[in-house]
Amino acid sequence: METNDFYKIWKPKLIDFFRNEFAHSLGPRFTKDDDMDFMIKENVISDSLVSKINSAIDAGDYEKRYSKPNIIDDYTPDKETSEEIFDSVVSAFDLDKFMPSLRWHLFDIKVWHQPSTIHSDYINYGDGYTCVVPLKFTEKTEADGVIKDDNGHYFLTQVESSDREFAGTNNVWLERRTELLDVFQELLAEGTPIPWPDHGLALCDNENFGEYALFGDYEKAQQDSEGEWRTQFGILVKDNLDDVTNLLDEVDQSEIERKVYAVPNILLGHNFLKGLDRLKLKHVLPWKIGAASLHRPTYMHCATDWSKIGTEKRHVFFGIKFPGYDK
Repeated sequence: METNDFYKIWKPKLIDFFRNEFAHSLGPRFTKDDDMDFMIKENVISDSLVSKINSAIDAGDYEKRYSKPNIIDDYTPDKETSEEIFDSVVSAFDLDKFMPSLRWHLFDIKVWHQPSTIHSDYINYGDGYTCVVPLKFTEKTEADGVIKDDNGHYFLTQVESSDREFAGTNNVWLERRTELLDVFQELLAEGTPIPWPDHGLALCDNENFGEYALFGDYEKAQQDSEGEWRTQFGILVKDNLDDVTNLLDEVDQSEIERKVYAVPNILLGHNFLKGLDRLKLKHVLPWKIGAASLHRPTYMHCATDWSKIGTEKRHVFFGIKFPGYDK
């Protein structure tokens, strides 16, 4: 059965269930879009379980699957912890009521030292969801040029000169960012701190079907037998948007404005990817410790540029397979 055909079977069931049986009782702690392409619910994982997982990471109790210095460490939790997290997510969204025998895929814990770049998760588990459960965010302090108001919103009291390294490119977003840096300098000179987006997961309204793929000038370790560039972990690296759906026909100034403020990581470090200014922002999933977000793995996404306000970010990651789909 083709992937898209299979999704057509489950999508109506998802929508009907959440509209008619579930969403009305959740209140403000639950967010979803109309097509069930993403869902977020707070307090899915208990504080005690979050603390237990973080302690295990700090103590070195989990096997490290791989590590890329200064970017990411990837751990495999024990089976008991994985099952507890998975069961909590399935229960929180009541997925087992209409999707029996759900399975997870690629269960791991990621510790990021830099924001993730644009990628899609579509691999092996085919139709289903990517699940992300935030575990920790290590904030920078006032000494680092970061302050936070009573509502938890971040402000910068300094701008690094290195932020100008992308000036002079032909990318419209980056040109706009250069203009903003000039404004930022003026604000700081007046003693006004710069508002910065909260940390989150930026979900584009663009999809890539096929393999897990990174988009951008990633460290290309080697070419495979078909001439595709892949990382040392076998992840496909793409430097074009040829297979990406729902691209804007032309640069949309209003869309640029949204991305400049909501998804700064799409701007930083991606000036080499042609056509990037035609991506459309779908939603920024909030980063709430213990919450769970589900999104369709085909959607391209990345972290917001939390490197300005934090030093480390941890989260659980796994795929939920729709029953009956075996790619």
